[in-house]
Amino acid sequence: NTDYCGRSVGSAQVDQTLGGSGSYTHKWNNAITGTTNTNLLGGIYTVTVNDNMGCVASDTALVGNVPAPTISANTDSVDCWLGSNGGAIATVNGGTGTKTITWSDGLMPNASSRNNFKAGNYSVQVVDAQQCSHQFSFVIYQPSDVDIDTVFPKVICYQQAYTGAFKATGGNGGIYTYYLNSV
Repeated sequence: NTDYCGRSVGSAQVDQTLGGSGSYTHKWNNAITGTTNTNLLGGIYTVTVNDNMGCVASDTALVGNVPAPTISANTDSVDCWLGSNGGAIATVNGGTGTKTITWSDGLMPNASSRNNFKAGNYSVQVVDAQQCSHQFSFVIYQPSDVDIDTVFPKVICYQQAYTGAFKATGGNGGIYTYYLNSV
């Protein structure tokens, strides 16, 4: 019988003992006696059978192991400071049967793709049909706020023409567009 995600739920059993003389004793390599060996992790187990004449035979049993599912997420950052257009796409591998996906914000259960995240820390979890689970934590990032530095000389005369400079930093960088409003 198979073990699932290392929970020690596998088992092995001697179906039939033939030959030899009289009664039999069964001893497993993990010190269990009897024809049934339970609560096993996946692996190979050996049973040794002795009859009342001292004759010995042994056999092995393979207990399969189905690992827990795994989940990961590829993310997209928020475009602008304090935006809410971040995204994540979850990828599930392994496990058994139907798998359930849960996002840490509780929205859109079983969706493998999400959008409208604000910047922050999140997680996504998968649970398979055997209740084996895995959780993946991720961060949705955002760019820094756009900051504008201005440099204007002191006005000496009313309505005197003068020039100044603007320098923007932060955001996603690249090309900035400036709009001037008269005051």
